[in-house]
Amino acid sequence: MAIRTELFEIDQLDQLELGRWRELAQRALEPNPFFEPDYLLPLTRGLGCTRQVALAAVVERDEWLACVPVCRGVGWHRLPLRSTSVWPGHDLYSRLGTPLIDATRTRVAAAALVNGLVHNPRSAFTGLEWMVEDGPVFRLVVETASEAGLRSLRWQHSERALLCRRPEGDYLEQAMNSGHRRALRRQWRRLGEHLGEEPQVVHRAGDPDAAAELIEIEALSPIARAGSPLKADPGHARFFVEMCAAYAAQGRLRLLSLQAGGRTLAMQCEIMAGPGLFGIKTAYDPRYAKFSPGIQLAVRSMQCFHEQTEAEWFDSCADQRNATFNRLWPARRSLVRLAAVEPSLGSLATVSAIRGARFVRDRLDARRARAA
Repeated sequence: MAIRTELFEIDQLDQLELGRWRELAQRALEPNPFFEPDYLLPLTRGLGCTRQVALAAVVERDEWLACVPVCRGVGWHRLPLRSTSVWPGHDLYSRLGTPLIDATRTRVAAAALVNGLVHNPRSAFTGLEWMVEDGPVFRLVVETASEAGLRSLRWQHSERALLCRRPEGDYLEQAMNSGHRRALRRQWRRLGEHLGEEPQVVHRAGDPDAAAELIEIEALSPIARAGSPLKADPGHARFFVEMCAAYAAQGRLRLLSLQAGGRTLAMQCEIMAGPGLFGIKTAYDPRYAKFSPGIQLAVRSMQCFHEQTEAEWFDSCADQRNATFNRLWPARRSLVRLAAVEPSLGSLATVSAIRGARFVRDRLDARRARAA
């Protein structure tokens, strides 16, 4: 049977199809836990958008060679054009758009996926979400698009903090000068004195109540209240609890908790995937803000990364403006959004519209940056 690209309704996948999806995720060329079934299915249910999201899969006989969630319609990043685009998810929970590509059939899988998405008579273009710029999947997508005669337009570029394994665990020494390190140690000591015992980092992935406690702590934060904390929407909270339980059952969840005196001061949720770790959510109790519990846990999570895992890198998945991770983690992960357009007479107008919208967005972003 020939290789084909199929669209599956995400809320109607049977157990056989879910099994093929999970097997593909395990042998993916580049890991992306955000596009695995145990993350994506709870998220679409929690956001109430299972009918708006489909799963594009490259199928050969009884195997999936590639897959990515897509949405159809008008409005990919406010572009007033019809598209078949990678589903961007939710800004708070979806931090990577890299398709899952079979590591044993890379070129065939990537070519079939790109062509299957772009050659859609109902769409003017295909939007591809954040991919790692120096990653193998991004290179494959660009190369296969070029070989097929497609136009690839960079829509947006971003960077975020990344921690790379070092031979020695001297991450903090490389990130902070001695004065800042002394200040952190002083805060740590005073926190212990305030609570009557030395704080400690506890691993709580196996605790069924830990995810719910993180939700409660996050809701206390004034930063979260200004945005959209998990507790503000029952669907969001259900997604987080269900997702954590699924990855904990696989032994891939890391849920670190900074505790002392019977109190939880900060928590950090991470997922292991392939050779790396992905940050999912952090929270701290603002009642102890003067002791910087969030930063204290972030510092100790670097030690945990080095001493307790074999991961080669740790993707913060944080906003590029996140001051804490930008300060502690000197390396950067470069991400790119692309628009792919099929060559035709009509595509000239599409390319012009994309470039014009990109120019306007860049000007507005620059104006906002100057105002800040």
